[in-house]
Amino acid sequence: MISFIKIIYWFLCYTITFTTVLVSAFKTLITIENKDIESAHFLMIFSFFLLMFGSTIYSLLNIENKILETIFNIFSMAGVCLGIFAIPNFALILSEDKSKFKNFLKFILFISLLLFLLIIFFYIIDKFNSLIFISVYFIYFFIIAFTCLRGLLIFRIRFLKYKHKNESNNLTENNISSKNNFTGLNFWEIYIKKIAKLSLIFLPLFFFDLFSGFNIFPFNFISKIGIRFFPIFFVLWSIIYILEIIKLNKISSFNKPFNKYSLNNYSMKIDELNNKNEKLLSKLKSFNLTEREKEILILLIKGKSYKEISNELSISIATVKTHITNIYKKTDSKHKVDLINKILSQP
Repeated sequence: MISFIKIIYWFLCYTITFTTVLVSAFKTLITIENKDIESAHFLMIFSFFLLMFGSTIYSLLNIENKILETIFNIFSMAGVCLGIFAIPNFALILSEDKSKFKNFLKFILFISLLLFLLIIFFYIIDKFNSLIFISVYFIYFFIIAFTCLRGLLIFRIRFLKYKHKNESNNLTENNISSKNNFTGLNFWEIYIKKIAKLSLIFLPLFFFDLFSGFNIFPFNFISKIGIRFFPIFFVLWSIIYILEIIKLNKISSFNKPFNKYSLNNYSMKIDELNNKNEKLLSKLKSFNLTEREKEILILLIKGKSYKEISNELSISIATVKTHITNIYKKTDSKHKVDLINKILSQP
């Protein structure tokens, strides 16, 4: 019975994990704008996959070969060292003042590369020991904890600032995600908040993985039957990621290229609307858009790019995209041409 559960467990872990890696890779390839965010996310996801693959596949296959054991251990340590850089890189790349952290990220990249080269060196001379192993993992766990706590703190500060400005909306932190049309939170910010909480919950359990349960029941029993907490953590992470994509319809609405030539037929009517903002605003009333969405929609109709809108309103490009996604949903539009048609058809 235990063997059957173990097979099902690892099959689900690897299937869901590999699916997440492929989805993230696909989104990175098809992304036109904000490619740096998608790339940073894929790098982080890939680091988790390397860690899980290297630390579990060897024991699962029961391979008794010193060379293969070393290769798989290097895979897992590559995942850890890559994660030391990839986790803060992903978190900081979403910051509006991300340019301030360039030198810090370069330093972290240097440290992660140095650690990996030292690990390779110690494996080559056959001097790799538990002290080095534990030290690298402690750095890894510290990076996870610090990044998650920082992210949640920033989210809390942002929420309090927004709540102070919008007392009449009666927002609470529990429903802030469901009202992202009011808060301006984008897909990545909501996603990060959820995975940060998940990471902090699982972080203590990673130590039980690392030290085979500390001989504490039931953790030692779980370790003996070959179950690990890190794969469970990554499966839950993957489910959150996929559900958020489905929920916010990111695959169908993100980075959908507009056919600029198809807009020519509307140029005269658009110019007329642009010259009469009051007329344009009157046409938007039936869509129940927020003030921020109206601002962005007016700029979009005026032909502004995402970057230009971002600069003009002092918000991130990712936030602009989220607002435009909400606009498409509220107007039941599939793309920019469809959106303009809907607006022009309003009385």
